[in-house]
Amino acid sequence: MAEPAGLRAPRYGDDQSADVLLHVRPSEGAPSVPLLLHSWVLRKSEFFEARLSERWASPSATSPESDRCFKPLEITLDTCADAETYIRCIRLLYAANPVKDTTFNDVQDAVGILQVAAEILFHDCVGACMRYLEAVRWSAEDESVIRSCVASLQLQVSPELAFRLCSLASLPDNCSPADLMGDVLDELLTQARNTGDARALDLTTSVLLANAQATSSPAFAAVIEIALHKELQTNWDRLKTQLKGNLFYVSHQVN
Repeated sequence: MAEPAGLRAPRYGDDQSADVLLHVRPSEGAPSVPLLLHSWVLRKSEFFEARLSERWASPSATSPESDRCFKPLEITLDTCADAETYIRCIRLLYAANPVKDTTFNDVQDAVGILQVAAEILFHDCVGACMRYLEAVRWSAEDESVIRSCVASLQLQVSPELAFRLCSLASLPDNCSPADLMGDVLDELLTQARNTGDARALDLTTSVLLANAQATSSPAFAAVIEIALHKELQTNWDRLKTQLKGNLFYVSHQVN
């Protein structure tokens, strides 16, 4: 969300200009951690955008009050098992620039922040977590944590992260490596076709070249052949549609 015109961006901890009091409660009945925050910063999160819109629209929030009687809006986040991670993610809302994937200390740290960012719909932070997890080295334990997080949150992971999660040991019993490779390749080809994303193009090329060797798995080769055939057919259909549209336009102009 853009900074309001004429206002200097507040800093985290600037209590004097805060207009929201957020209570982060680790569990029901436990004491909460109070945070004085700024509404326009919190609106970078869709969750807080909705909560704040509801509160500002209420009669109590819009009734006239003198400045000295002004009270910040209060919001409570209950059952925040790791209050420190919630607070850290909320602090990232105050970043002057989009959250960088270099923000995180390790895989566990990125996964913890990802869980909170996904919960409060802080999409910029979710993307940064994904980019970090795509690039960093994993241990077997790290991969298990990432997979569990993605499954529990039902997140749509990036094609790059999905490709890295293609490990034989963690595949469901009813899903073969070739099936998973096909799903990932379809997603990569779709993203490369529709957006021209450079990372998707590079990763697609790497996957195709890696499986073009004589020693490559026949099952993978078959999956790739099917995926490329489908992609060719899709592009051919799109080309025919465009040509028909152009011919109709030319014919209409001539007539």
